[in-house]
Amino acid sequence: GVVHLISGDASGISQAIVKFMNIFGDFRGDIEKTLISVLYFVLNIPLALLAWFKISKQFTIYTIINVAFVSIFNQIIPDSWIYNVINIYDDMIARCIFGGITSGIASGAAMMINTSAGGTDVISFYIAERKSSGAGNISFIINGLVILTNVLFGIIGHYVNPSINPQASSQLIRYALYTIIYLFIGTHVLDLLNSKNKKLELQIFTSNENLAQVLIHAFPHSATIV
Repeated sequence: GVVHLISGDASGISQAIVKFMNIFGDFRGDIEKTLISVLYFVLNIPLALLAWFKISKQFTIYTIINVAFVSIFNQIIPDSWIYNVINIYDDMIARCIFGGITSGIASGAAMMINTSAGGTDVISFYIAERKSSGAGNISFIINGLVILTNVLFGIIGHYVNPSINPQASSQLIRYALYTIIYLFIGTHVLDLLNSKNKKLELQIFTSNENLAQVLIHAFPHSATIV
């Protein structure tokens, strides 16, 4: 709310649900804060179960520890440590770049040790492992859909119930575009740090005609003979 950027991740999904509810009734103020907190908790339950049963128990435990430390540091680190270094309150582009770099480093550093920063990073990690692709691109797609949903519900709410949804469509789209800049930077930093699942080609020059069959049986990859 304070920084105006649209959230991605589980918090963004929670906000989208509340925006949808605000189309039909007034759920602002303390009710909105409570709903977002409850929805955030509820949405993280299936993500934790996915991590526990489909990735690994160690991954899940480390992710929970990571999320817990983030919550603690968000409370104890004063804002002055940041805005004395960079003007993130008046300059939206600086905020996007700074937030994208720091969030990308956080997610990338976590995935380097086979864990995550929680939320939709769990889904990104799971799909990246199964599809042998970069987690950053998957994260960008997921969070992009979350942002699009937020904007869509916000625009509908503004036209159906403008007194409860005062943000104009142009303002919502503007903040969404800034958020996409933030996501683009963050996911590229993530893929830069997380070298897992990057496709490589190995060329072997040999006179051994049986080597291709050996490689096919020893590794879960094919071999092309030229």
